[in-house]
Amino acid sequence: MNQKLIITTAEELEQLIKKTVSEEFEKASLAHTKFDNDVAKQSNLIYIKEASELIGLTPSTIRKKCHYGKIPYHKPKGTKCLVFKRDALLAWMESGKQDVRAELDQERTLVFHPKNRKR
Repeated sequence: MNQKLIITTAEELEQLIKKTVSEEFEKASLAHTKFDNDVAKQSNLIYIKEASELIGLTPSTIRKKCHYGKIPYHKPKGTKCLVFKRDALLAWMESGKQDVRAELDQERTLVFHPKNRKR
């Protein structure tokens, strides 16, 4: 074993520790900030809590508006959670659209439905 013995004063040791700790905190905060920025750029999908903060409505109001087709949303298969695209929500807010269902009905092709058949 090759060990070195360093002789120093208490003041020098204290300064060395403070310097090392502050450098490590700077590295950690820069890495954390970079990680947050990367995640924010990559993540266009948001959940209902973030959507409520983004558009200024309560989660229950957002659920109701989704139910009535007023807000564009996605619901992954096998889950009960609502997922929103941040860009789509912002575009919806800027355009002032009121009814998403009307758009969907226009885009769909005419499908045979038993209630609509003639007797």
